[in-house]
Amino acid sequence: MYYKFEDFPYFIKETLIYIFEDKAILEKIRVLKRPLPRYSLPLIQNIAGFTFGNRIYLTFYVAPTKECLSTLIHETVHVFQYKRGFVKFLIIYFYAYFKLMFTGKHDYSEIPCEVEAYELQNAFNKAIENVSFSQYHIWFEKNKYKLPKYKGENTCQKDGQLKK
Repeated sequence: MYYKFEDFPYFIKETLIYIFEDKAILEKIRVLKRPLPRYSLPLIQNIAGFTFGNRIYLTFYVAPTKECLSTLIHETVHVFQYKRGFVKFLIIYFYAYFKLMFTGKHDYSEIPCEVEAYELQNAFNKAIENVSFSQYHIWFEKNKYKLPKYKGENTCQKDGQLKK
């Protein structure tokens, strides 16, 4: 079973539309609840989700929580990165991934595609850090201008260079 964008709770949809603006891409997203593969890659053992094309795989169900919305924002960045070039995204991502592995680093958040996703996710988390999520929908209507906007800066597509 998967969730379509239209199935998301109202304020999650509205937040994603406000941050990403491109509703046509958002409407193609499918979210599936799946455990991580038993033999997943070493650097991604403790993740909440991963993205492949327009499919977001979460280790939990879509729910009206800060953690869910924060993770959806992060993974939606990857959906937009894939839209810039599916094969190019995979090449850049895994080039950077294996470069990290072979240099002995074990922090996949240094992969350029992840840097872009974490920057937006962290900006969102900071904007709502003092908001009770039970009151988020009210806060959103009055304060959504405080949320970050996705700029699509293309940091993921710059030759796979790792963050210094």
